[in-house]
Amino acid sequence: MRTSKLGILVVGTFLITTACGGGDKSDSGAGTGDAGADGGGDGGGDGGGGDDDGGDEGEGEEVDCGSTAPEIIEVVLSNDGLQDVEGTSMPVVVATVFVSDADGDLHNVTAEIFLDDTVDGAVDTGFSPFLPSELSSEEPACSVLQAGIELGIPLSEALGLAYGAPAELGFIVTDASGLASPLFIVETCLPNLDGSDCEA
Repeated sequence: MRTSKLGILVVGTFLITTACGGGDKSDSGAGTGDAGADGGGDGGGDGGGGDDDGGDEGEGEEVDCGSTAPEIIEVVLSNDGLQDVEGTSMPVVVATVFVSDADGDLHNVTAEIFLDDTVDGAVDTGFSPFLPSELSSEEPACSVLQAGIELGIPLSEALGLAYGAPAELGFIVTDASGLASPLFIVETCLPNLDGSDCEA
């Protein structure tokens, strides 16, 4: 089945742990959805970009953080009920993806989500009904060792899904160096068409 692709909704915050030893910080994610992020924080701070004098280093240049691919540690799913997606009401599942990367280049990431209604421990990554989602933080390159990303997964009727039935979701996160994590598969039960929880 091939359908028009839906955008993944960035519904919460981009939570990060940096290499500088500070506590967790958060940058607001752009997008829609009512599911709020647990951690408050504006994540703000301009980060003081420094003067132009002698500031060529890192400005507009690609930085080589290393060759370590990211690894998804855990994915937590929750039902966000019915949400308005591009003018259409549909069930939305929120996935909080926790990822780590030893060389710290999670300052820019791309998240991909794959869906399979056959529960067999394997998910086909050849096609996804969802557009990849690109996220970035204001932290310096190579300084973000861990991140937690909240993504809303819109479940349109056009996907031909069996609502309220078991399914598998696959996740891949690609870091700023273009290195992709191994596929991380989560078995779940899709919400019902009215947004209510399925009876697993």
